[in-house]
Amino acid sequence: MTNGREDAIDLRRLTYFVAVAEELHFGRAASRLDIAQPPLSRQIAQLETDLGVLLFDRSRSQIRLTQAGTVLLDHARDVLDRLDRIQREVKRIGEGISGRLRIAFVGSASYGVLPNVIKTFRSAYPDVELALSAMNNAELKRTVIRREIDIAIARPSLDDDELKSEPLHHEPLILALPDTSPLLQEQPIYLTALKDETFVLYPRKPRRDAGHRRIQPSAAGFARMTRPRCSR
Repeated sequence: MTNGREDAIDLRRLTYFVAVAEELHFGRAASRLDIAQPPLSRQIAQLETDLGVLLFDRSRSQIRLTQAGTVLLDHARDVLDRLDRIQREVKRIGEGISGRLRIAFVGSASYGVLPNVIKTFRSAYPDVELALSAMNNAELKRTVIRREIDIAIARPSLDDDELKSEPLHHEPLILALPDTSPLLQEQPIYLTALKDETFVLYPRKPRRDAGHRRIQPSAAGFARMTRPRCSR
């Protein structure tokens, strides 16, 4: 159990006390607090009773702070200022305009739209700390599911029921051919024309979905064969 003295200094009484201590007038303090004067006087008197000290010297025409009142005023201002900062900081974090955002991305994204996105975000939210790290797609999927990062910028997209994805940028699919290839004479070049060509793709590990999910060989009329691959 707690006694009355331990519960004496609540935030409302502390706010009332600071107003009276700064105004040194109960009437002006009451107007500042937008309350009637009698309840304010009772709250201050009760605070003094609970603390067992006089906070104001009322023996003169104008009230004055006692030594105990001066000490309490210094601490009360500090407490109320700290509380105000805490409330504002928590509110800013809740509104997304402050705090820390952990973003991981595939390395190739740093050569595309990502730098401009980061620059724009930092201009709009200068108080948000950005923690940036590069990963491959397999690492991105694992860390975002584990909540170790907040946002994953993947290429291609990550498909998982636990994730919500939004397209950030659309890129055309580019076909690179030797300058001696007869396909250069064809316009346009259809996928079926590539059935006898050797493809250079990402390895299945760790980017298991990087190449073969985007190109469906069987749909184009040719079967998958083991070919030399370019590995990182």
